[in-house]
Amino acid sequence: CSLVAAKKKDQGGGEEGRAFYTDSDNGETKYGYTYSDVVDCWDRDINRQKDQSDQDQLFGFLNVGWDAREALGEIACAALPAHNGGWAGIGAGGDVGYSFQDLCSALNIGLLGVLRGVTNSIELVKNFNRQKSDRDDCKETTAGLSRIFCDLHCIRDAVKAGDQAILDSMEKAARIQTANTKLLVEYNTNLILDRLSDTGTASTLRQEQAQAEAEAREAQRHM
Repeated sequence: CSLVAAKKKDQGGGEEGRAFYTDSDNGETKYGYTYSDVVDCWDRDINRQKDQSDQDQLFGFLNVGWDAREALGEIACAALPAHNGGWAGIGAGGDVGYSFQDLCSALNIGLLGVLRGVTNSIELVKNFNRQKSDRDDCKETTAGLSRIFCDLHCIRDAVKAGDQAILDSMEKAARIQTANTKLLVEYNTNLILDRLSDTGTASTLRQEQAQAEAEAREAQRHM
């Protein structure tokens, strides 16, 4: 179960297992997947998705606000005089000038451009940090499946070990039963032969028994 277990790297740079990750809540490096860790992975991923949704909504509102601010600014600038009011901008002899509307519009667009730039920069930093956190953290699907398959592997080993133990016990019981049966048969046979010794037929029966045992051993050798 190397996919659900891990240890800190040793001096040689090696590690046991692959399940080491960084907890995005506290920045702590963790090793191994327990069921609690798998659930925590799901919770942190759900929280990241929620934060992403809230952030998208917030910056969406901000961008709409900047657009509305720009439109209102342009409307306000349109109310200013269209002539330059005697003020000349850069040009030969003052022939070319900028009106108050032009200056107002330029100031409006420039200021909103700066605000949009700051807003986009903040959003990019937040997205980068969230993506890095997600990349370094454990993956809930991988962790969950790894935990499940590790448990299935352990169950398989347990079943195989249990089956082998049952077979060994049955084999031992069969050997003991066979040995006990053989001893019981030999005891009763000898008892009968002892009782028949008084009639003079014991010798014949013993010879027949020895011959039967010899034939059985010979048959076993040919099997």
